[in-house]
Amino acid sequence: MTGTLMRAHTLYKQGAYQDSDNLYREHLDQHPEDAIAWHKRGYVAVQMKDIERAVEYISRAIELKPNVYTMHVNLGSALAMLGRFDEAIAAQRKALELYPEGAEAYFALGNCFKATDEPQEADTAYHEALKLKPDWTEALEAIALNASKLGDADKALDYALRALAKDPDRLLSHKIAGNIRVRQRMYDLAQEHYEAALRIDPNDAAANANLGLLLTRIARYADSAAAYEKAITLDPNDAVAQHGLSLALLTLGRLSDGWTHFEARLKREGHLLGTRPFSAPRLQDRPVNKRLLAWADEGIGEQIMFASMIPEIVADCESLSLECDARLKPLFERSFSNLEVIPRQNPTHPRFNASYDAQVCLGSAAQWYRPDLDSFPKHPGYLVADKNLTRELRATYLPTSRPTPLIGISWRTKEQTKFSPEKTLGLANWGPLLSVPGATFVNLQYGDCRTEISEVEQSLGVQIISDSRIDSLKDLDSFASQVAAMDLVITISNATAHMAGALNVPVWTMVPKGFGAMWHWFLERDDSPWYPSMRLLRQTKQNDWNTVVDQASAMLVDYVTQWRPASAK
Repeated sequence: MTGTLMRAHTLYKQGAYQDSDNLYREHLDQHPEDAIAWHKRGYVAVQMKDIERAVEYISRAIELKPNVYTMHVNLGSALAMLGRFDEAIAAQRKALELYPEGAEAYFALGNCFKATDEPQEADTAYHEALKLKPDWTEALEAIALNASKLGDADKALDYALRALAKDPDRLLSHKIAGNIRVRQRMYDLAQEHYEAALRIDPNDAAANANLGLLLTRIARYADSAAAYEKAITLDPNDAVAQHGLSLALLTLGRLSDGWTHFEARLKREGHLLGTRPFSAPRLQDRPVNKRLLAWADEGIGEQIMFASMIPEIVADCESLSLECDARLKPLFERSFSNLEVIPRQNPTHPRFNASYDAQVCLGSAAQWYRPDLDSFPKHPGYLVADKNLTRELRATYLPTSRPTPLIGISWRTKEQTKFSPEKTLGLANWGPLLSVPGATFVNLQYGDCRTEISEVEQSLGVQIISDSRIDSLKDLDSFASQVAAMDLVITISNATAHMAGALNVPVWTMVPKGFGAMWHWFLERDDSPWYPSMRLLRQTKQNDWNTVVDQASAMLVDYVTQWRPASAK
């Protein structure tokens, strides 16, 4: 090696890349056939982030020495940096032709397949690399990350833990293992991994955000907010962290702060409503004298909840049009005067694209209409059910000889939601409630639950009225009348709770602690500012419903004892 090349290499190792490149250029001006120098100049170009030149230099090296394994590996890696994955894959395959035992080429091939969304091919390539270098932590970690993408949590955890066994300071492996432990509800272990990740790099935005999610799940909302705030400081464009922060702050009752980040949910991947084209600009303040288009997102329960603001919004506007779930249209039209209801459909309803002065997501309007807990009105219900159908249903359900209070019950939420297990209280666990004498129980649970009801009726010797005429999944207007026919509703936190509260029907809502406790029930209160008729019965220990059921049973005994037909509807 000449003195010039030695100095160029030394400067490269010292990070003086421009000086190193200058010396390699001087050398190559004198020795243009030096393939090794061209190859090393390619290394320097990569460090200078001049990837096009890196490809040029390494390609020149290969022209001069076509059969050098490392040159093809490095050419493939540079091509991958430019997004030229077909060429990159070809380069790695050529490297493996030259040296079939090349673990680096297999690993780089796996990275290409990962980038082109071919996870099965990536998995195969990573495993080939690991066969050749069994202790390679990067390969173990890559397999773990790829398995997580494929939805194989057990494999992802296994390989992440194997990587950590060889190198406890693998930041990515701690994050992978922590994320899987969260999904497994093994929160103590997840916290250990996230805290280890943050010891390695306190400024890792994803680790801070992941810790924020975990702390929310174990009901440490103030700590969660702090972790999310740090994550957003490190990565201001992380919509998931912003949304997580908003939910932690809202749960704490810090409404004004929480609404600041609440709209970030519309930027989350997969939120289709927030990315639609709009014919009007986004609303920036209360819509005084504006022709406003509002549109509701999230589930039926949240759409009903945020509809509590409609009378106040209508009072501000010149006109208000609301796009919402089509099933709510008849109920909202009956309940709110001066409101145009647009059913959500695909393609969008023509009225969605009409001329408006501004548009807003209905939930986002809470920043002006619900800035603090004192801003909630004490309303006598804002939804109006079909009174004739309500009377008819009540007459059908009430015992004729000896009237007893009608108690509507609901015990499940949508099965596909990630927190369904925490929110659901299986009907088999309702024994103490269903055994209270002097009450008539009516099934308000949506979905097919005939088998579950039959089993409980036989085991407890009770009767639960189910009305096959009411399909609460398809006909929310009739369901509203059914709920309005009740004297009392007892339910877990689902759309039935919101419907009862919005109709001003007395409702006891059973709320989990930590994961599954929706932000809108806030903390440590037994009432709901959203619904004056609601009583909140909360878990005191995470995943323990026994005390809640016992509390509800004792309250129901008192309720039935004091109930009189004359005081009923």
